[in-house]
Amino acid sequence: MKRKILLLADIASSHTQKWAIALADQGCHVGIFSLNHSNNAWYESHQNIKVLRQASGKKLPDILPAKLGYFFKRKELLNTIHLFGPDILHAHYASSYGFIGAISRFKPFFISAWGSDVFEFPKRSILHKWLLKWTLKKADKLFSTSLALRDQMKMYTSKQIEVVPFGVNTHYFKPSLHSTPHLKLRIGIVKGMEDIYGIEIALQAVRLVQSCLPLLHFELHLVGGGSRIDHYKKLCEEYNIADKVVFAGKVPHSEVLSHHQCFDMFLNLTIVDESFGVSVLEAMACEKPVIVSKVPGMIEIVKPGTGIIIEKENPQELAKAIIRLSSSKAQRQSLGKNAREHVVKNYQFRENLSSMMHFYEEAFKEPDLSKVSGQNINELKPGLTGCN
Repeated sequence: MKRKILLLADIASSHTQKWAIALADQGCHVGIFSLNHSNNAWYESHQNIKVLRQASGKKLPDILPAKLGYFFKRKELLNTIHLFGPDILHAHYASSYGFIGAISRFKPFFISAWGSDVFEFPKRSILHKWLLKWTLKKADKLFSTSLALRDQMKMYTSKQIEVVPFGVNTHYFKPSLHSTPHLKLRIGIVKGMEDIYGIEIALQAVRLVQSCLPLLHFELHLVGGGSRIDHYKKLCEEYNIADKVVFAGKVPHSEVLSHHQCFDMFLNLTIVDESFGVSVLEAMACEKPVIVSKVPGMIEIVKPGTGIIIEKENPQELAKAIIRLSSSKAQRQSLGKNAREHVVKNYQFRENLSSMMHFYEEAFKEPDLSKVSGQNINELKPGLTGCN
């Protein structure tokens, strides 16, 4: 028999997709309750994944008025729990899915924090801070993606927090064995086209590099969708760098690998306290040198000899780093090889999955985690089953 895991998570997120597919491949039945909707039916090819709820329109914003609306989702979630009969409820993202999971009172209940739900949400007001503290208090197990995020979570809870990174599959993300040489140096960014990800900083740096090295043949490839694309295109015209920037748009996660393999270097220029960087790990696994901004999550994963860390919102320092790497293929290759070795050693997704499965099994053994809304869990489902 197989365990049933109900994920409260954004169905459109590549992280949700990765966890759901991995759990299903482990033999678990995975249910998804999402406040967002997916534009592609990625789950249909996986027999063990069942979408129990997804929105028909835009997801609710992560603000307090929307949070109050989550109370009206409680009954819908309880009905879903009754029909699906999960062995465990796991919310991915503390300030939205964590809250709705907490008010369901289902046990056992896990919360995985992702970053902005802890770094940003509780700082908006005293009420936001209280809400996060209350939500974390209701969880039976808490997880963070990084040490930096765990330290931030400790400001709002005294509970033990397990670190389970969103690692990468290094058998999939790897250097291409048949790469075709290209005439232009390719600098890549895989992020949402939003100001918090430092896209404008990258464009300013491109202008500086072009000014300093007018004969350098290079392109900045921007992979991702977002609300600021038109603004960035206008900036390219204003900076006279339109011929240096390629807007690839949003691509399915299945196509991200091909982009990473074609880059000569990779940028992550977030200007907020990002807790982790999966896209950075993907690039590193493909043996690409990375240039990242000095924020907690990036400092944690990019070690000396694997990439370059620069001050955030500093186009001059970024331009210098790009020029430094563009002038030495040997240095790019050395950093790239070190980067892959670092990821293989520390951020294998299969090990992260194994850790999570261990915590699931431990929760199934706990005799006191057996109540939901004051009722015995066995009144809502036929009984606990087991993963293969």
